[in-house]
Amino acid sequence: MEMNLVLGGICIIGGLLTIIFGLLQAQKAKKASQTWSTAEGEILDSHLQKHSNRSSRGVSVTTYSPEVSYRYTVNGQVYTGNKFGFGSGTFAEKKANEKIAPYAAGTKATVHYDPAEPSKAVLETTATSKGSAVLLGGMLIVLGIIVFIVL
Repeated sequence: MEMNLVLGGICIIGGLLTIIFGLLQAQKAKKASQTWSTAEGEILDSHLQKHSNRSSRGVSVTTYSPEVSYRYTVNGQVYTGNKFGFGSGTFAEKKANEKIAPYAAGTKATVHYDPAEPSKAVLETTATSKGSAVLLGGMLIVLGIIVFIVL
């Protein structure tokens, strides 16, 4: 019985923390879209990073994350960046290809940067992991409740 309380509590706390993380990333993205400045940048490199994992059932799951490096200039100072957006978004291959398509090497792109710290920059002012963080957090909370009730 005591183990159920611990496992259920861990799932619920983990779920809440995951949701909070996702919402904080969304808030950071919203603030950046309203207050950050933009500069024209050039894409230096662009590719998909493949992530292969095995689920608890032994099923192989493959996701992809857009990896982009770019150069931009603020007040005569040249910066390089590699953050696509806020959070660490991984996607199915088709969605990842859609995300990275506008950022082929050699193309121009709008870079969003923090005017107080121009080295902080992103290509997209979106929270790339908000939806999955909230979904995963919700699933962990439900799992924790089930552990409390059933086991």
